[in-house]
Amino acid sequence: MGVASFVLSLVWLTLFTSFLPVVLLSSYLDPQAAGEVVVLWSRMGTLFQVVALVLGIAGALQRRRKKLFALIGITLSGLPFLLHYVAKFAYFTLYELQ
Repeated sequence: MGVASFVLSLVWLTLFTSFLPVVLLSSYLDPQAAGEVVVLWSRMGTLFQVVALVLGIAGALQRRRKKLFALIGITLSGLPFLLHYVAKFAYFTLYELQ
């Protein structure tokens, strides 16, 4: 399970970096359809990250197994969630409390 979490995390990072120019180009060419593309893209990414995170946690909780790939998968799939909430908190503290 840990290896599956690691692989899913790497697949998502590869897809994100390879299709990010496609999303940006589609938003430049047709701004009205860009919202739909971004929503679809973010939902697909969230699905990949949640599945990888659950598999990583399950792999880390298994007994008598090596946990290296599970911990790397948890880190790679949990880091975007953590950064998202840190950015939301920073935006709230900087702009909403003034």
